[in-house]
Amino acid sequence: MRPLLSILIATKNRVPYCIQSVEAILSSLEGDQFEIIIQDNSDSFDLKEHYVKNLTDPRVKYNYTPPPLSAIDNFNKAVEASLGEYLILIGDDDAVCKQILDIAKWAEEHNFDSVCSRHFFEYIWPDTFFNNMDSTLKIPFVTSAIEKVETNLILSSFFKDGAVDYLKKGFPKLYHGLVRRSCMEKIRSITGHYFGGLSVDIYSAIALSCIVDSHYLIDIPFTIAGACKDSATTASVKGQHSGKLNEAPHFRDIERYEWDQMIPEIYSVETIWAETALKAITEMGRYELYQQFNKPLFIVKNILRNLNHFGYFVNQTFLFIKNSPKRLNLFLTVIYTLFATLLKAIHNRIRTNKNKDKYYITLRNVNTIGEATRFSNSKINEIDLITFLNRNV
Repeated sequence: MRPLLSILIATKNRVPYCIQSVEAILSSLEGDQFEIIIQDNSDSFDLKEHYVKNLTDPRVKYNYTPPPLSAIDNFNKAVEASLGEYLILIGDDDAVCKQILDIAKWAEEHNFDSVCSRHFFEYIWPDTFFNNMDSTLKIPFVTSAIEKVETNLILSSFFKDGAVDYLKKGFPKLYHGLVRRSCMEKIRSITGHYFGGLSVDIYSAIALSCIVDSHYLIDIPFTIAGACKDSATTASVKGQHSGKLNEAPHFRDIERYEWDQMIPEIYSVETIWAETALKAITEMGRYELYQQFNKPLFIVKNILRNLNHFGYFVNQTFLFIKNSPKRLNLFLTVIYTLFATLLKAIHNRIRTNKNKDKYYITLRNVNTIGEATRFSNSKINEIDLITFLNRNV
């Protein structure tokens, strides 16, 4: 019998985190309506040996593929191994709340393609930032809201805004979101794979937005986003996700990759996201969105969000402009966009309080992902979930 939900975890070289995350999920969820897929590409056999010796729960499926294997292909293999009607992809330092099964049932009963939350619980593992912000769980405030999202509108808006702020757009997402399996199969039928480009989360968000018919954004978190000392989140906070393109870990074990010439050859979160987004719409055949890409605004945002490498980014950007068609027009547009963006940022800072923490309750000394999961479940238990969901559709 096909499970209702497949929880996908693609992992590499983070054995203790993955083990604890899987244990937290198993201690939280009940019944046989879900499966956990662990797709391992580690350099050692440590995780493999653990599950060979200790795997007794039939709801956990473990598969090991030895290196070399790109991160993108590791994620593709995770989807291939799954059977669920709905899928969710999480990191190997993340977890899910027990209410996720009720939300998946609700989505199935209403025939929804995709359900995402506006928020997730944020857990920082011990020793992640050494003596700063250790072992904390951020619990978002919840407002009773459910919104059907028109994906074509947010796709257009995303590319017109420079194709970097995808987390603000309410996209359907496989990463920390529920997606009907048939949607992922349709992507593979069009592109030849579930994931392409260099970033799984943004590729799936853009590709799914091209095909889903019913996507709902709810204001109830159902996942715990972890940040351990080896995670991409931590590296980004520490400023390690920017520099020379040939130093980007995303290219590891990829034999050939054709970088989109619309994007400067610089390594940053913004360039990887924008390049992957362009790759997704190209492979999905949505060429009109490619024409809507606001390259000057992207260039400006990429520089302003990477000020720790300001000199290098400016130098490489102007080399990119110099070698571009209509370079004078592009240069003048970038300068104009830069000043307009700075003025808008100053205006917004004056009018609004940028303190993100006012939207969260922070619990400290939450020492394990299991504890974080129990606290998160308890918070959602305060809501009459099923009544809330059905009343708002």
